[in-house]
Amino acid sequence: MAAGGSQKGRLRILCVTDVYPWPVTTGYRIRVAGVLRSLVTIAEVDLFCTLEDRPDLPSGHLPPSNGLARTWIHHRAGLKWSAAGLRRWIPSGLPRAIALRDWRAPVAELGEFRGGPYDLVWFSHGDVWLSLHSSLDEHTLVDLDNLESQILAAHAAGPPPDGHLVERVRAAIRRRADRLDARRWARVERRAADSSHAAIVCSTLDAARLGHPRVAVIPNGYDEQAPPAPADGPVISMVGLLTYKPNLDGARWFADEVLPRVRAEIPHASLRLIGRYDDRARPLGQHAGVALLGEAEDVGVALAGTAVVIAPLHSGSGTRIKILEAFARRYPVAATSLGCEGIDAVDGTDLLMADSPMDFADACVRLLTDVDLARAVADAGWRVWDQRYRWDVIRPRIERLVLDAVAGEREL
Repeated sequence: MAAGGSQKGRLRILCVTDVYPWPVTTGYRIRVAGVLRSLVTIAEVDLFCTLEDRPDLPSGHLPPSNGLARTWIHHRAGLKWSAAGLRRWIPSGLPRAIALRDWRAPVAELGEFRGGPYDLVWFSHGDVWLSLHSSLDEHTLVDLDNLESQILAAHAAGPPPDGHLVERVRAAIRRRADRLDARRWARVERRAADSSHAAIVCSTLDAARLGHPRVAVIPNGYDEQAPPAPADGPVISMVGLLTYKPNLDGARWFADEVLPRVRAEIPHASLRLIGRYDDRARPLGQHAGVALLGEAEDVGVALAGTAVVIAPLHSGSGTRIKILEAFARRYPVAATSLGCEGIDAVDGTDLLMADSPMDFADACVRLLTDVDLARAVADAGWRVWDQRYRWDVIRPRIERLVLDAVAGEREL
């Protein structure tokens, strides 16, 4: 390992991410911001971001903020399909998110920015690690966050879509591509664990799925928030980026299959969808009782008046920050079994779990109509968050992992 800031009495860490986490308006930003807040308590931290969103941020150096020593923004083009890209992707052995991008510019800018040597490099997401780590020789930690292999495998295994022939053909091509990329992501995830001090995941379940001796679990966290204002009637809310396919699929399922059943019992029940969306989600706003609110800078304000928070996911992995957010704010939660996967919560006590449209609708109706049940579930969920998922509870685990990695330890 290159000698870094530890010789001066303080560690030096380089974080390389594909997100700039402030403002913390999405689950992934919340995770990255929480990790960075933990790291700056024990080290001098430089942050390098390669982004395809946030046009509001200037390229290059940003002024010091959030406890960081130095920050650099690199803007990259979004992922686009092309014939040349497909010819590059198919024989590459790499997932689309890696093979279809030109990584030469971020590699060059990372070389220009880095103020090394560092004691440790923390990578956020496997594509960033695989594409940028070769120019660095420090010890590394790779925060995989979600397991992309699991997400894509679930997409590929889902039911075929309805629609016109052209739509079905396109969907079939995407499913075949997802199956191929699921296998390729699994190889990337194992390579990350093989080549670093540890690959980091959000839950013990994902650790078991990865099945590698060098895997560490750092759950998602959420900071303490004020309790909610009184509900504005039977309002159901879902928080999450609707540009993220598991969230979009879950929102569609709820709007199509569950909400009509809820409204059959409670005619004025409504659904608020809180999170950035694009044209794929716009048809949801045409459903009776559904409102697309878009991305909220203050989720607490957007949730005000909510009676029940839902997590109706059927794919994905990791720890659902949308549930931790609801727990911390004392909202009762209804979720699918996969929607609350990775969270140490008990069905019927800390939240209500249901997987069929009829059972999920029943869970929502119970929470909307039984005040005592809703209060008990909200209080129990808050206790789960308070004991396990606050960042000040998680921070010591991050610190131990970093110090072990710097020391070259292999026992996690």
